[in-house]
Amino acid sequence: MMQQEGGLIEMLDIGFEGKPTDKECRLQRIKKMPTLPYLLEAEQYVLASILIDREAIAEVCALLQTKNFYREEHRYIFDAMLNLHKENIPIDIVTVFNRLQAMKQDEFAGGLSYLTGLLNSIPNISNVWYYAKIVKEKSLSRKAAQLGLEISELGAKEDLAGCKEKAVEIQNLNLTSDIPLSELYTEEDLERLKSSKRFFCQNLHNLTYRLPFMKGEVIYIAGQTSTGKTQLALNLAMSFLSQGAKVGYVSMELSKEQLLVRLLNWEFGNEQVALSSIDIRDPRWFKYGQQLVKQDKFKDFYFKQDLNELGEISGWIESHNFDVVFIDYIQMIYLGNKVENRNYELGKVAREFRRLSRNRCMVIMSQFNRKRLGEDEEGLGRIRDSGEIEQTSTGIIFIQRKKDTDGVFQYSVRKNQTYGVLSGWQDIKLMPNGKLKE
Repeated sequence: MMQQEGGLIEMLDIGFEGKPTDKECRLQRIKKMPTLPYLLEAEQYVLASILIDREAIAEVCALLQTKNFYREEHRYIFDAMLNLHKENIPIDIVTVFNRLQAMKQDEFAGGLSYLTGLLNSIPNISNVWYYAKIVKEKSLSRKAAQLGLEISELGAKEDLAGCKEKAVEIQNLNLTSDIPLSELYTEEDLERLKSSKRFFCQNLHNLTYRLPFMKGEVIYIAGQTSTGKTQLALNLAMSFLSQGAKVGYVSMELSKEQLLVRLLNWEFGNEQVALSSIDIRDPRWFKYGQQLVKQDKFKDFYFKQDLNELGEISGWIESHNFDVVFIDYIQMIYLGNKVENRNYELGKVAREFRRLSRNRCMVIMSQFNRKRLGEDEEGLGRIRDSGEIEQTSTGIIFIQRKKDTDGVFQYSVRKNQTYGVLSGWQDIKLMPNGKLKE
């Protein structure tokens, strides 16, 4: 545990340069300050929620850093949780305590008894983001107190320029970042952007030119059943693969046998004649398929079938250095534990995909709600469970069959945070070999 004076000084990050009398004066002022803002229960509830629900860490780490916790033992515990999360190790009392022991920090964190005691708080796990928000707000208030103290000292020295700089820092404090805008963009950001490759599809040039498929993007392909969502996704995946992308494809609908038929059709068919006679039960076709997928061009294509639990999907994605991941489709994904509120569950799934997009491009298929009379055909509300999808996505593509026209689909970009939406619908033709062309 922190001692009162030392803890406050360390927490406020106050240096003691100058004469000893200056230090004594500061200590006297700190002693006279009111208790710095923090809420013990909020910090405990955040940690307890993570111990109970392994998916909670994704929501929390998007908002909190270790330094945002006031209690020293909470900082050690949260830091251990973050390390486990980065290594895709499940988080529970045993794994957290084992990590603390390995780092020789278990005593500083209160020991096993304190970890066990956290679970006695019995938080409402669905409120973990709000608990984290309280912790962050209290942390920002403490930071403001630190800056206010520094302004007081600078004012006593008649350093008005320094006072203004500190005042700007206070103004820039917010929930999502402690960094002022002037310091937000660094050389590291430039290097990261330079290494972020953007992928295109020659047959779908307008779509991939307008909508950036690259690291940091979460793009949804939404439509009714049998309107070409999977076909569009496979076209994009094959094109990105040919450009050197490492591609992951998680499907809850397409079996590995169906995928093999589509790949054979893609490889051996042509734009005039489809290989509709492909039957992989025939040993010859099966052998062709085996030889096909062993070619170098498919060595970076990873296909996962019947994986619909969020934790398993996240673990699989993070265990590979994918450039692009396709998910087919979001409404088939569930949390590991039983959740009564489906909207809450889909919200967590969507936010987790947003987190995963930090190191890759995420392309996710989504179903439409059944259309009701008088409903807007182009509104984002058409997407089933649309709330969190709208908020967490960077791009949304609608796809549909063109009325009274065989083999022709249409797409419309309904959300594009980078370049803006495309008005109207763009025709794309499905060739006999499964390739789409604008």
